[in-house]
Amino acid sequence: MKLNRKIKKLLTVVGWLAVGAGMTTLLVAANNKPQVHSCKQVVISIQGERGKFYIDKNDVYGQIKYATSGGVVGKPIAEVDLSMLEGMLEGQTWIRDAELYFDSRNVLHVLIAERDPIARVFTAEGKSFYIDSAGMRMPLLPGVSARLPVVTNFTAAKKLSKADSALLRDVTYLAQYINSHNFWQAQIA
Repeated sequence: MKLNRKIKKLLTVVGWLAVGAGMTTLLVAANNKPQVHSCKQVVISIQGERGKFYIDKNDVYGQIKYATSGGVVGKPIAEVDLSMLEGMLEGQTWIRDAELYFDSRNVLHVLIAERDPIARVFTAEGKSFYIDSAGMRMPLLPGVSARLPVVTNFTAAKKLSKADSALLRDVTYLAQYINSHNFWQAQIA
């Protein structure tokens, strides 16, 4: 009987010591400063149609670096404004969509969907630009010449009239039709 009491007393003391040690551990952990997570790396992925890329990963990284005054690598994640960076990238003419996120390893992933030109347009004044499937005007890129249908004698006006808007819509439709059929694509020189 005395032995049972001694065991119970010993177990009670050990239990209270374990509870005390657990509470002390919790208090110490709660008082520690939270670990600051900083960006370790930037991974840029560009998605283009038909395997052609018109923008470069280095250009995208340069734009991010410029917008964040020196880059995001080494910066605390809480200080990186992802929505501002997405808006800045989507404001670029050749970028249709941008998605930015941090993964569990503190790596910033930048997913870019670029605009795909479907026709090259020459204005009556001799200037030239590309259009995409949404009718968006895109400037020419140095050193890049896409094999696309050519439209000539288009207006150079910044703001299109109703007739010019209808013409642009028809040109866009025709270029999409040509690009979606192998026979008609083969007729483009």
